[in-house]
Amino acid sequence: MNKCLFPLLAILLACIYTGDATAQPNGQDQPIDQDPNPESSSELPFSDISVSLSKLGENYLRTGSFVKAQKMAKVQPGTSQQQVITYLGMPYLKGQYPGGEAWEYHINLPITENDVIVCQYQVAFTDEKVSNLAWRRPQCESLYEKVPKLPTEVFVTSADILFDFSSANLSEQGKERINEVANALLNNYAQPQISITAHSDRIGTEDYNQILSELRAHAIAHHLVAAGVPAGQIQIEGRGKSEPLVQCAGNKITAELKDCLAPNRRAQVEVIELQPDRDEGTTYSSSAVSSSN
Repeated sequence: MNKCLFPLLAILLACIYTGDATAQPNGQDQPIDQDPNPESSSELPFSDISVSLSKLGENYLRTGSFVKAQKMAKVQPGTSQQQVITYLGMPYLKGQYPGGEAWEYHINLPITENDVIVCQYQVAFTDEKVSNLAWRRPQCESLYEKVPKLPTEVFVTSADILFDFSSANLSEQGKERINEVANALLNNYAQPQISITAHSDRIGTEDYNQILSELRAHAIAHHLVAAGVPAGQIQIEGRGKSEPLVQCAGNKITAELKDCLAPNRRAQVEVIELQPDRDEGTTYSSSAVSSSN
């Protein structure tokens, strides 16, 4: 960048967005003063930064993170805090408001082929679940809407069985279902990015279910690789019993409780095509991935 342009650029950026602290003469950041009556505002407060022109320099040029649009799109009301961290990473700033907690992210969005703007993005939580999402500036929201979204497909579950109860070994029926997914990946995608996420129910300890879900995600990935899907295209994650779809009464392990908790025992294969121009519009639907614990 031309050094002569830097002061002007810094001033322009300061006009476009604000920061996370009040700049002091010694260059140290101090916590911001919060709205004395935050409940009077219809919007959650964002962090601010201010600095005199005589002190403006490279230290006050905000930096942001590059986050794929597909991952940002996964953050929706109801998403857990752990999922938000998985998709967006750790927040730049955390704060409290009367209804719960708010996390602030600084996201790089493209404004030209070679330049980006750093935009403030806020994720608000109630009871550790996403309750609201907001861009600070309307122009940032507009820029985000224009970011190309690569095609995404999710192989979801029905009543298909991948594993026996408390097992991480694929059943014969499970292998058949994963073969269907592998065939779709190999035939319908040029360069897929594959994410495998496995979940368990609440029967057993938290550690046991976390390990079980990780082992099951590994088992699915191993079978996909054996079927010819490149290992480098696959990411895996186990989330244990942390994200149930249903709640069931009782703690005694009975057939009725297992049946009730069945929707929580699941695995998901999500696919993003990194070369969408090949056979654009081709899709594959399957009730391919479910488990029995």
